[in-house]
Amino acid sequence: MEVADSLVELVVRHCLARGRITVLEGIFRSACYQQMCERLIAGHDGPSLVYYLDVSLPETLRRHALKPIADHVSDEQVAPWYGSNDVLALPGEVILDERHSEDELVARILGDREGLAP
Repeated sequence: MEVADSLVELVVRHCLARGRITVLEGIFRSACYQQMCERLIAGHDGPSLVYYLDVSLPETLRRHALKPIADHVSDEQVAPWYGSNDVLALPGEVILDERHSEDELVARILGDREGLAP
């Protein structure tokens, strides 16, 4: 396991152990992060929601351009991180596509969260 993987897992476990709603967001390639995510879900006795945002490279770059880091991280740097349809294949994983706006995505996730037992 890489140092970054270990640190991510440690931070998530720390937050979950303190009863925090924890969002793990980013580019988590299945080859590197699937087992870590499986361990986190198996080791957590509360509800877990898993989403995969299925977005094309052009849409990824369009959204990246709207972020504050866009001036510091170029499209050429972002493009190699992109992986098409790299789902984690975790139980209950929901695939959301690029037709959803940011507001719609947030509403969906919050709505799913409300439907779970505390």
